[in-house]
Amino acid sequence: MSHLELGLLDMCRIVPGQTAAGALCDMTEIASLADSLGYSRFWLAEHHTSTVAHASPELLLPLLAGMTERIRVGAAGVLLSFRSPLKVASDFRLLETLFPGRIDLGLGRGRVPEHTADALLFGRPNDCSEEMFTRMFEDVVRFLTGTVPPEHPNYQAWVSPARLNGAMPQVFGLGTTRSTLRIAAEQGTSFAYALFIAGGGDDPGIFEEYRRSFRLGPLGTKPRAILSLAGVCANTEAEAQSICERDGDGIISNVVGSAVQCRAKLLELRDRYQADEIVFLEIARPLSERMRSCELLSRVLELEQEPRAASA
Repeated sequence: MSHLELGLLDMCRIVPGQTAAGALCDMTEIASLADSLGYSRFWLAEHHTSTVAHASPELLLPLLAGMTERIRVGAAGVLLSFRSPLKVASDFRLLETLFPGRIDLGLGRGRVPEHTADALLFGRPNDCSEEMFTRMFEDVVRFLTGTVPPEHPNYQAWVSPARLNGAMPQVFGLGTTRSTLRIAAEQGTSFAYALFIAGGGDDPGIFEEYRRSFRLGPLGTKPRAILSLAGVCANTEAEAQSICERDGDGIISNVVGSAVQCRAKLLELRDRYQADEIVFLEIARPLSERMRSCELLSRVLELEQEPRAASA
């Protein structure tokens, strides 16, 4: 048996002719379906554009956790350069208190349009440098775990709720380069590598370096490597290719085809990268196509892997 850990990423894009409220309703339908079909996680991204229905994934997480039973829900990710590390830590401590063992926190360096960035920063410098991101990432971990050192300028800042019930959100560094993996490894967090973003690389050795560099941190977690992919699963390869041509929207589709073809590609990429888990961005639209794709894709989760041909 070749078990495949598979989660979903939802961008909450607004279909032409649809309202933001409609896109959000679609998102809740997909989350409920993913929970019932055995997906491991359901992640929401933070984007600040007119084509996306929200810019605050953390506000939607309690709704999703409350309407599902077992699936982990999370933000993938929070654009840390435009946030307060204390506020991020407090928000996710609260979510973990309400839904222990089911909350994920992904931290990324993504950018936003210039005027939106100015408004979010409210007069602060727009610093998306690796040095600043590293410092803010470390502060989130410190505030989450109560390990802020006495010499830190915010040592006396209050993080609420003050105590958790024995669990922590699972923290991920999100990225398309090795700089993020090094931050995640140094801070002892999980790491998610996005292979579907245009302009990103194809770096099969990235998780090997992450595991080699990993240090046990205050979160007390083991290394976990997640590969983020995108595409569509349909009844036939031709149908899946047609959906990609229509709905790809600039995203690199790594996995396209029937359920059998998608399983083969998912296993190939998982093994090539030595990933612990895959999170999949389903690009089909409208909702009926997305739900059908998720249903078909879920059938690969527990299927037996075809035996390999004997070597000559």
